Amino acid sequence: MSSVIVLQARTNSSRLPGKVLLPINGMPMVILAAKRAANTGKNIIVATSVESSDDGLAELIQTHGLTCFRGSLDNTLDRFVSALSGHCDETIVIRLTADNVFPDGALLDEIETEFQARGLAYLCCNGEQSGFPHGMSAEFTRLGYLREAAASNANAYDQEHVTPYIRRKFGAEYFEKYKHLGMGHFRCTIDCLDDYLCIQRVFSGVQNPINESAFALVSRLAGMPLQPIARAPIPRLVLGTAQLGS
Repeated sequence: MSSVIVLQARTNSSRLPGKVLLPINGMPMVILAAKRAANTGKNIIVATSVESSDDGLAELIQTHGLTCFRGSLDNTLDRFVSALSGHCDETIVIRLTADNVFPDGALLDEIETEFQARGLAYLCCNGEQSGFPHGMSAEFTRLGYLREAAASNANAYDQEHVTPYIRRKFGAEYFEKYKHLGMGHFRCTIDCLDDYLCIQRVFSGVQNPINESAFALVSRLAGMPLQPIARAPIPRLVLGTAQLGS
């Protein structure tokens, strides 16, 4: 049964504009994310928008020999469905984002094996439920369910986040094989400048950033600036008379 990765990318992010073009170990973030995800041979499509702000991004993707699809900026769900118009409903779709550069092909292969073995409609890897840092996000579903979601008069939230309709209908199953790592309170997504500087440092000195193991990268997070020093999440913190958390 075939599977395809769709990596969503855009340049108009509000907190760190153009972040997907920023270099990590000498390579634009979006290219590194795509090549790491496809390093075991998976088919990958980088899906960006038709807006002029993404013209340079689309050209960069194609220059690096990757497949680029351009669709709606705001309706990301429609962008996914349109990018896969030539595929059948049973196609396994792996959703990734270009600001998360840690996931690699080997990890995606493991998650896909579980997804198929359990006969699931949806499987997610990310954060505390999976034992990985926030930013190791990968979602698995089938194209037919994405098409159903797109045809369901999806609201703006569902259009932007792609999979809420599927999670509501089938439930949110998590990949828990590595939950024992207990690194859900760490962070490897790139949302702001501090994130970028941290992940740039993680990749510093890595000889082969495309093929470096996701687990090796995760291990390098410990001790990095702005990462937790606690061994587990802190559910409650009291400062003076102010209680944060429940």
